[in-house]
Formats: sequence, structure tokens, C-alpha cells
Amino acid sequence: MDNLTVIESKPFEPATVASIAAIKFLGEEDLKDVSREELHATINERMHDLRLMLALALSILQEDKETTVAKMKDDPEYWIEIHQHMEHVAEMTELALQFLRAGGMRMLVALATVVNSTPPDDGGGGEEDPAEEVAA
Repeated sequence: MDNLTVIESKPFEPATVASIAAIKFLGEEDLKDVSREELHATINERMHDLRLMLALALSILQEDKETTVAKMKDDPEYWIEIHQHMEHVAEMTELALQFLRAGGMRMLVALATVVNSTPPDDGGGGEEDPAEEVAA
């Protein structure tokens, strides 16, 4: 217990719209030269594989062990290949989730930039001090 070091830190402060709007990002180099048609073809292929493997996984989850063993007993090599493909599809799905989260975060940054650069609507009058409204 003599090796413990206490590190003082500031309490966590939530991000503000301005701090989120200040985040900068560039387009992904790996995607810049990929056409929409190529992206859509890749998405369609991955979704097809996901549907097939998800349907298989769910059907196996419905079965008891004896049923699944009996199904795979006649051609285990085939099922090994299917399992490897299922693992590949799972990895691609995790990557797709990362893409969704990264795209969503970039959307938030862009929206924060829009909100941060748009003057607040004061109801059109402009004469009243907002601090007085809060105090009232």
C-alpha cells in the first residue's frame, strides 16, 4: 500500500455546445475516392451476409444441443466454414457500428456548429435584457 499515489483532478465538466462545435474533422482518406455506387454495393453485400448469418444464429439459438449436433454431424467441415464466415460477419458488423457512431458524432459536431453560430431568437423585440427576464 506504500506505492499508492493520490492524483488531484478537477471535477468532470460536461461539454458545452461551443466546445463541441470547436472540434475539427476531415474526410476519411480511405473513403474519398469511393463512389456512392461502390459504397452502396458494399453495404448491400454486407447486409445480405448479416441477414443470412443472423437468421442462422437465431435458428441455432432456438435449438437444443442435440438438434444442433445432429444437424452438423454429417458435414462438420461445411459448418466450420459457416462458423468462420459468421465470425467474419460479426467483425464487419462491429466495424459498421463504429462507422455509425463516428458518423453520428460528426453529425453532433456539425449540429453544435450550426447551433453555436445561430443567434438566439429573442422573440423579435430585441429591447429587453435577457438577464431581467430570468430575474423576473
